[in-house]
Amino acid sequence: MSVSPLREGDVVWAHQKGYPWWPAVISPSPANPNQGQWQVGVGKKTRYHCTFLEWNRERSWLDGTEYKKFKREDGGEGRKKEYNVKRKEYKDSHLVAIGLALQILDDPINPMNYLE
Repeated sequence: MSVSPLREGDVVWAHQKGYPWWPAVISPSPANPNQGQWQVGVGKKTRYHCTFLEWNRERSWLDGTEYKKFKREDGGEGRKKEYNVKRKEYKDSHLVAIGLALQILDDPINPMNYLE
C-alpha cells in the first residue's frame, strides 16, 4: 500500500476548473456518500476533499493532480506566477486566503480552526 502524499489538515493549493489556484485545507467531507473521509480511491484515482480558505467554506473533491503543497514562500510577493490572481474580483479574497494559509502553517495542530 502506497503512502498518500497528502494528509488531513495539510495546507495546499487547490485548482478547480475555471478558477485560479486557491489556498485550501485537506479536510473531512461533511456530507454523504463519503462523510468523514478526506481521501477516496487509490493510486492515480485518488481524490482528496478540501475546504477552500476565504471562499464561503466552499469545498470540493478533486483529483490528486489538482493539488500542490502550500509552502511558506508561496505567501510572499515572489510566489510562482501560477499562484497569482489576475481577475480583480478574486484578488482581495485570494490575499486573505494566503494569509490564513500562512497562519495555519504557524499553527499546524489546529488547521480546522481556520475553516470557520
